[in-house]
Amino acid sequence: MANIMKKIIAITMTIILIGFLYLLISNWEWIVGGYNSKLAQMDKDMREHVVKVHSIKESDIYRTEVFYIRKTGRYYGRLIFNDERGVYYLYVNRDGRIEQSGIGSAEYNGDIDHPKHWE
Repeated sequence: MANIMKKIIAITMTIILIGFLYLLISNWEWIVGGYNSKLAQMDKDMREHVVKVHSIKESDIYRTEVFYIRKTGRYYGRLIFNDERGVYYLYVNRDGRIEQSGIGSAEYNGDIDHPKHWE
């Protein structure tokens, strides 16, 4: 009887451990806040998209910042142009497509009423 209880406990613990490992592995991207390789790829794709859409040079980009938002499970990028340093443009990776999704003021006095690079 004690032998059967030990087997039941061992099987139960194994099932719990497998379930825990499954949850850990399947949510790892969420836990670590995005993969570095995907963050780097988002930065590269965002720069390529902006250069293509706006017909500008890579040197016209002042700064980029890429991040992962756990709530949406998507990668986003914030981009500031050299000729418009008071405004940032927000980009999102939607199913492999880079899309402009918003605009904001990078500085207190940023002019977001007349953005130069709005798509």
